[in-house]
Amino acid sequence: MWQLADGYRIGDIVISHTDLIDSGGTLLIGDRGTVVGALSVNGENELLCEFVNYALASLSSDQVEQEVSPGRALAVQGPQLTTGVQQWQLGGFRTLAK
Repeated sequence: MWQLADGYRIGDIVISHTDLIDSGGTLLIGDRGTVVGALSVNGENELLCEFVNYALASLSSDQVEQEVSPGRALAVQGPQLTTGVQQWQLGGFRTLAK
């Protein structure tokens, strides 16, 4: 898969963090879509995403959130999270037990 800006890849599932209603369709916060490419708008790299009710949306990476599929690890940097559940270490990643 092609690696895009901010760690996104073509085929990644994303969740919209923005509302967009125009001639392209209707995109609402929480809608799921698929990254299909990237482009540059006014010198800024954006993701080209396809949604069910919006054909192709050009969105910055802060307008979407990557949906993590089962088995795909996320590395979290910064302060430790306190969740009240048992935590265990796996290969350098902190994993929260279910």
